Amino acid sequence: MLAVSLFVFLVLLLGLGFWSTSNIENEEDYLVAGRRLPLSLAFGTLVATWFGADSVIGSSEAAYEEGMRGVILDPFGCGLALMVAGLFFARRLWEMKLFTTGDLYRNKFGPKTELISSVIQSLGYLPWIAGQYLALGKVLLLVYGIPVNYGIVISAAICIALTLSGGMWAVTITDSAQLVIMFIGLAIVFIDIMIQLGGGSFGQGITNFLEQTDPEMLSIMPELETVAMLAWASYWAIGVFGNIPGQDLMQRVFASKSSRVAVQACLLAGVVYIIFGLIPVVVGILARHQEVIPGEGEAVMLTFMRLRHGAVLMTMFIISLTACIISTATSATLSPSSLLGRNILGQFAYFRQQPLWVNRFAVVLVTCLSLPFAYLSESIHDLLSQSLGIALVGLFIPFVVATYCEKRHDHAGVISVLAGTLVWLGHLTAIYLLPLSENPAAPSSLLIEWIHAIPPEFTGITACAIAFVIYGRHPESRSLKLTETHPPLSPVQPDPATL
Repeated sequence: MLAVSLFVFLVLLLGLGFWSTSNIENEEDYLVAGRRLPLSLAFGTLVATWFGADSVIGSSEAAYEEGMRGVILDPFGCGLALMVAGLFFARRLWEMKLFTTGDLYRNKFGPKTELISSVIQSLGYLPWIAGQYLALGKVLLLVYGIPVNYGIVISAAICIALTLSGGMWAVTITDSAQLVIMFIGLAIVFIDIMIQLGGGSFGQGITNFLEQTDPEMLSIMPELETVAMLAWASYWAIGVFGNIPGQDLMQRVFASKSSRVAVQACLLAGVVYIIFGLIPVVVGILARHQEVIPGEGEAVMLTFMRLRHGAVLMTMFIISLTACIISTATSATLSPSSLLGRNILGQFAYFRQQPLWVNRFAVVLVTCLSLPFAYLSESIHDLLSQSLGIALVGLFIPFVVATYCEKRHDHAGVISVLAGTLVWLGHLTAIYLLPLSENPAAPSSLLIEWIHAIPPEFTGITACAIAFVIYGRHPESRSLKLTETHPPLSPVQPDPATL
């Protein structure tokens, strides 16, 4: 029943995606759905975009290992990011009539900042996309016995078919359909789990869960030591601010039919995201208490459902999970593809003449580039953290400046983006190359301890901020040394015949 139901669901989903191609006539339709999404579709695609593999599989595994402290990044940080975007960014950015975040950097800095920010952000999406392929590969392993290595390729093929066909329209329509399935499935699963835990009473199940759970597992506060508090603050910063400049979030803001819809969609999506994101967290903590040990290559939540619940509920959960993963994978693929097609390849005259073809080619290229990441990591949560870390250190500060300030010189944007990204990469490399010494008396041990203690995200965003303070303090029109590179034009003499 599970195998047949999942197959039918995937066929129907692909059919819905191909049907939506009839709405695609130009680049605006493909990238921002013609800027005509109502609140229901804008809200639906926002939640479905973010509620993916990490929200279900990654969060349950993190909660299984660390409790609530392990899920600061997702769902708490990501949900709060949606609300911050709605309160402080959605209205201003919608009114600019942009297609991508690369357009924002071009308008407020210049083409060089557009190019470098688009390249960095596109690369940052690759681990996140890979996380979805890895998660869907685990589902195919459980349902059909397909090895994860082959399941990853099949997952990529499904997602590329949906994204390639209709762009933002296809993603939005399939997201909305999957959101309904996802919410119904997760709600029924959660209610059934609590009723079983409460001996037939949902309320008693909640009470038993709270009583049986170690308070430490339910606390989101860090331990009172420097290293733990820095790591805790880092996760909040990555979750909230690393998501803000993301093309996946802003593309849905741009696609809304009005600035009011964009704001409301972000706020509503943030609240709903946190509420439903807590369901996998509860299941992960519960699985630990009931000593559910996941099978080899299998996620905690999948093992818990397989061992503790019947075929009907398991089928409903797997289809809901698949809906979560595919909706996120298609949206995550479209986002860097939009940047690649419009802001990177689009800088060449040949590609500008064929925008639809170029955007579809970019979808294929992004899919191929993301596949290696799925084979290099076993942790979906780590893949998401890497993806958001890049956006935080290199793009967040220029994004805020571009949203609220006057035009700055292109050099300021390029230098600040590169400074934050390169310092972050350097710090990560130092952590990898300089492991902690087992001998505390070693002369260099203190320095190495601080290299490991300070999160690379802090050093990266600090470098970005310092670079911008030095090179981008003044608007372009006042930066005389940078703008007055050409001799002034001669005054135009009036034609005597017109006097």
